[in-house]
Amino acid sequence: MKPTPDPDDDTEKTEAALRAEITALRDGLDAITDGFILFNADDRVVAFNASRSDLFPSFADILDVGVNYRDLLHSQLEQGQIDSATGREEEWIEDRTKNHQIADGTPTEQVFADGRVIRLREHRTSSGGIVSVRTDITDLKNAQRRLEDSEQTFRTLLETAPIPLVLAAEGKYLYANQKTHNLLGVEMGELVGRKTRDFYADPHVYAEAISLLTKDERIERFEIELQRHDGDRIWVIVSSAPINFEGQPAIFAGMLDITAHKQAEQEFLESERRFRAIAESSPIPMLITRQNDGLILYANEHVEALLGYEEEGILGRKVENFYEDPSAREGRAAAVREKGYLDRAVMEMRRSDGSLVSTIHSLRAIEFDGVPAIAGAFMDITEQQKNELELRQARDRAEDANASKTQFLAVMSHELRTPLNAIIGFSDIMQQEMFGPMGHERYSSYATDIFQSGKHLSELLSDILDLSRIEAGHLDRDESVFDLGEVIGECIGFVRGRATEYGVNIRLGMPDPGPRLKADKRQLKQILLNLLTNAVKFTGYGTAVHIHVDVAASGELTLRIKDQGAGIPVEDLERVMEPFTRLASHYTSGVEGTGLGLAIAKRLVEGHGGSLQLVSVLGQGTEAIVIIPACRVQAHC
Repeated sequence: MKPTPDPDDDTEKTEAALRAEITALRDGLDAITDGFILFNADDRVVAFNASRSDLFPSFADILDVGVNYRDLLHSQLEQGQIDSATGREEEWIEDRTKNHQIADGTPTEQVFADGRVIRLREHRTSSGGIVSVRTDITDLKNAQRRLEDSEQTFRTLLETAPIPLVLAAEGKYLYANQKTHNLLGVEMGELVGRKTRDFYADPHVYAEAISLLTKDERIERFEIELQRHDGDRIWVIVSSAPINFEGQPAIFAGMLDITAHKQAEQEFLESERRFRAIAESSPIPMLITRQNDGLILYANEHVEALLGYEEEGILGRKVENFYEDPSAREGRAAAVREKGYLDRAVMEMRRSDGSLVSTIHSLRAIEFDGVPAIAGAFMDITEQQKNELELRQARDRAEDANASKTQFLAVMSHELRTPLNAIIGFSDIMQQEMFGPMGHERYSSYATDIFQSGKHLSELLSDILDLSRIEAGHLDRDESVFDLGEVIGECIGFVRGRATEYGVNIRLGMPDPGPRLKADKRQLKQILLNLLTNAVKFTGYGTAVHIHVDVAASGELTLRIKDQGAGIPVEDLERVMEPFTRLASHYTSGVEGTGLGLAIAKRLVEGHGGSLQLVSVLGQGTEAIVIIPACRVQAHC
């Protein structure tokens, strides 16, 4: 017979099993790293796991079965764990309690004063209670914050980069910085999503670029011509590398605008093309050599013809090989490097047959085929030098002949003056009958003619002697300071007799007191006498000769002598101031003269740094204008 089971034993076993299950449940809850709290329908704590101490140190001391949810909130506030609740504690408790009662599983985040961030999820149980699960996500939030900071730093670097940068995938822009938008001429943000091929000027180049990129290799300095949004074309150098962006292959690229460089390169090539065209068509020899070593880079056909070489005999050789003095090249190259040019450099060059040819060069510093060079154009001056030598020899002979002429005139003037003085003296005694009457009246008339002719010849010889001295440069000046008015007065006195004879009135206008000059007094008197004598001789009978002196504010002195004669044709004004020049005219046919007075006056004025010019109107008269520089007027010396 089997024993009857004891009901108390079953109860004990059931309770023991239940306790074991509860213990296992608690162990399981304690093993969870998230904080777990179970509230009943009255919002009081029913159960919690061991992690609550780590996650909720602010209310670890009061957390126990039966504690009310709001008491836990007050404990957090009392310990200052919630910074966002400061100053609005009750409002915060009400908000948290309201959200706690909703318990729809929506996660919320709570930031504690110690910097920890807790994520809270709450769910309603079938019995009306609430399960609250709290997870510490501080490390996650810090990682996210670092990631955001890193992304912001990266974006800042991209946006502030000095060059255009783009990110592209599957032929479309994923990102482009402001520099890229400026480069392509589009508004900020309008590139994302657009096709990269839209901006390629040449579709074949685009295909080549895609082919390179699909090899998953870096591209270094790939030149591309792009077309901006406004239609203008630009050149860029692209460097790119494949990257992984958000799980998909992409291309990160940087660009450098080289449009200006390309244009300069094209202009240089065009300039070189034009230079070659000019050099080839130029009728003169042209060479281009390297600056550093003189290697010949270019020579046109005229160089070959002049030096007697074929092209291969010139190109690639050093230019000093063709110089009679090879050491001179470095000095000329240094001068070109310093100044950028060298003109009229005479060089002896050796031809292929060994003969020498004299050349004159014009050198310029240039860049040729990307290297510093010297462009030289030169000419054969052998014949010119020969002509110049002959010209110098002819000039020397002419100067010798002129010197001989001057010497002859000086000697003849001296030799003739001696007998003339005797003739003048004896004829003067005879016409005055100092030793008694000559008898016949015609003898007295002859004596007068001899006297006047002798004086004329003497004056002519004096003028010739003065002119020869001036032309030979032997006429010295004895300078002093004197009153111009006194000199003019003396000159008027010398010509007054002839003026009275011709019925000419001499009128003088000048400042009072008269200006004082620093000059050769005798030469200035000769200038004035020549001009005044001419004016009296050639003015009309019964007219006047005007003398006017004026000193400008600058100190320059102007002396004008004006007659009222027949005048001089404009085309003859310069000619009459040449030696031995007399105009053939019915107005001058009866007037004595050698044609030396104006020539001598002009040269004497110029010797003092001044000038003499004539102004004339036919039928109204002639005005001689003497300009004396300010440095000779005493007040301005």
